[in-house]
Amino acid sequence: MKHFTFLFLILCIYSVNIAFGQNDADIIIWGEKTLEWEDFSGQVDQGSEHEASTRGQLRAPNSWNSDSLTVVITAEFIKSKSWVKGTPSGHLLKHEQVHFDITEYHARLFRKDITNYRFQSFATVANEVTALFNKRFKQYDAMQNLYDKETNHSKNREAQAQWNEKVADLLNNTAAFQTHLWSIYIGYLQ
Repeated sequence: MKHFTFLFLILCIYSVNIAFGQNDADIIIWGEKTLEWEDFSGQVDQGSEHEASTRGQLRAPNSWNSDSLTVVITAEFIKSKSWVKGTPSGHLLKHEQVHFDITEYHARLFRKDITNYRFQSFATVANEVTALFNKRFKQYDAMQNLYDKETNHSKNREAQAQWNEKVADLLNNTAAFQTHLWSIYIGYLQ
């Protein structure tokens, strides 16, 4: 019943400044609140066969110095790009929330990827972060597509219930990577 559009966005790969927080009224960072229909303020795609669309993004500004890489990784919901039409239900809203939860799950996996990765050199840190990010995006995209396929965009209530539980378990199992700010020692590159 909905089409999930996800925008993976790396901001400031070469930046020395880190955005520790965003005070943008158009963005909800995962964990601040659960989604409500009032959060879907984008222009409705009347030509869409779906009842709702959620736009999310993963933001990963980073910087590094002589001994550490600092990355702030957030899963974000973009209000002005997300929409709902018709008579929205609680069941459909839960479907949309699980899409956002999947975004957070992959943000956590990206945090884990970064933590466990051994960088090759200072000169290639940005490229290596980008490569890790792109690999994560492919896995994220495949999971989002499988979710919509198996739930038939929330119409298959049994499959939807299974995915609700599955994603809750995945978030629980990756709780160690819930923190947005990661500082990784890369002093070994000296």
